[in-house]
Amino acid sequence: MCEYEYEYEHKNEKQDLPAIGHLLNQKIIRELIEKFGRDQVVNITRKVVSSLREDLDKNGKDIDSAESKEKIKLENIYSQIVDQTRKSYAPSIIKIHNATGIILHTNIGRAPLGENTLRELQLRASGYVNLEFDLTEGSAGRGDRQQHLKKYFKNIVGAEDVLVVNNTAAALILILKSLSHAESAEVIVSRGELIEIGGSFRLPDIMSSSGIKMVEVGTTNKTRLSDFERAITANTKILFKAHTSNYTIKGFTESVLIADLVALAKKKNLITVYDVGSGLLRIPKALENIFKQANVYEPIIKEIVECGVDLITFSGDKLLGGPQAGIILGKQALIEKLANEPLMRAIRPGKLDLICLEIVLAQYLNDSWQLKNNPVFKILSKTKDQLLEEAEMLSLLLKINSTIAIVPHDGQVGGGALPELKLPGYAVTLDLKLGLNSSLNEEIYRALLMSPTPVLGILKSGKLIIDPRALEEGTIPEVAKIISQTIANIVKNYEKK
Repeated sequence: MCEYEYEYEHKNEKQDLPAIGHLLNQKIIRELIEKFGRDQVVNITRKVVSSLREDLDKNGKDIDSAESKEKIKLENIYSQIVDQTRKSYAPSIIKIHNATGIILHTNIGRAPLGENTLRELQLRASGYVNLEFDLTEGSAGRGDRQQHLKKYFKNIVGAEDVLVVNNTAAALILILKSLSHAESAEVIVSRGELIEIGGSFRLPDIMSSSGIKMVEVGTTNKTRLSDFERAITANTKILFKAHTSNYTIKGFTESVLIADLVALAKKKNLITVYDVGSGLLRIPKALENIFKQANVYEPIIKEIVECGVDLITFSGDKLLGGPQAGIILGKQALIEKLANEPLMRAIRPGKLDLICLEIVLAQYLNDSWQLKNNPVFKILSKTKDQLLEEAEMLSLLLKINSTIAIVPHDGQVGGGALPELKLPGYAVTLDLKLGLNSSLNEEIYRALLMSPTPVLGILKSGKLIIDPRALEEGTIPEVAKIISQTIANIVKNYEKK
């Protein structure tokens, strides 16, 4: 009986709407069924037809009226079915063009992965892998998924050992839970470093959830080594330092150097934990001058390891240039203890993250190879002349009747890294108006985000800014085409009105 339901549609005396079966037999709808499944498309087709009927009934429109005839045209019905099906079942995580000038934009995935990384990832992850299978000397025994990355971190930054989890918040919770089993265990942290690390994850909340007692020392702007020393008790387990990567405090300030905190911890037989945030393993030679320009120091992992810090945490998808991950480097005995925590099972990384991290880390073995294959460093290495050429190309390719200008525009690293480092460059500004005062820039901004491949620009002071700095290599013509077509459609709609 269900098979025949699609062949018939009750026809209201007043409304001669097409039968469901007729609609489902059309080529455009059959293609939808092939892609999204029959049940899904049938349900949406029924909803579209039902909605049309209700609209006609509610408004008392005659089927022969011009408005009604327009609404029930087959091409209009097909269009609604196609649009609603795609909106309901098409992928929701899609490629986006980053025209903001922010390299590590948290809302759009932070570090982009390079073509070579993705090709290698597809090659190595398309089948089965030796994730936890020991192939050494044909032993065919159970392996450890964490072993695959150890050699890279030892060679690149000199770390004794490494443990990878799914993000930095998880890394901190694992450390605090593992090293604070006693109910009265305390961790000492500077009041000026009680950071919020994104997504409303605040350091005090993370410490509270781990069961450890947080002891704040110093003030917002000044903390001295003596503040830490006076706060140490028999219950103290950890001296904690957090890099304030996403904000700066200027003026009358003082903070404790990590080397001094390590020395104090060793003297008192305590553990030092340093959350450095962005994961700058080391600086490629070609970028040394750029990082020297920053007004705020960005910790370099290799140097922090050399200071003797017991445990260091940072992200994999920021300045390191890899996938989302929380990376813990440190003393082997402590890493082994963390690895044996029951919580580790819940926060361990999957095979795709580990394979991707290994591919990215391998690029660090060769300085020029790293600069060539790591998109974060490639974007950072662009000169002002290169950025001007990109802005000029974008401007020339924009086939629109609008006020276009090339203006100086500072890019940013983003992702909570080097917040005060301005990256001089150029952007294209658009200012489209109909009549004297009707600016369409906000409408264009929203429409670009609704494109099949969205373009994210900046809406500022009533103007639309398109910064090509972080656009994927070779995509400027595509972006220009999307912008031109979007604006043409908006203008056309306004002309119809």
